[in-house]
Amino acid sequence: MFGQQLRVAVTLPAALAERLVQAWQRDDIDPVSGETESERRQRHQAGHATLIGLAIVERGGELPTGDVQVALDAWEIGAALQAADDLGLLN
Repeated sequence: MFGQQLRVAVTLPAALAERLVQAWQRDDIDPVSGETESERRQRHQAGHATLIGLAIVERGGELPTGDVQVALDAWEIGAALQAADDLGLLN
């Protein structure tokens, strides 16, 4: 369908990978009501982070250095970059 690879191998520090997996495994069923635009954006960013956690669970692997390598889809990388930009972490 596409003429280019849509998955990229990404290496994450072990501590970050663990936090993302914990976010995926979290059981949160609080209803959302009356949230602000900022809160909605944070909720969406958290949702993207949990999906990266799922990717780590399903297809991630630990490297000899202790870091974790996982093949992420292009949209997952895009969402992570957008979240980092929203937080002012990109120059």
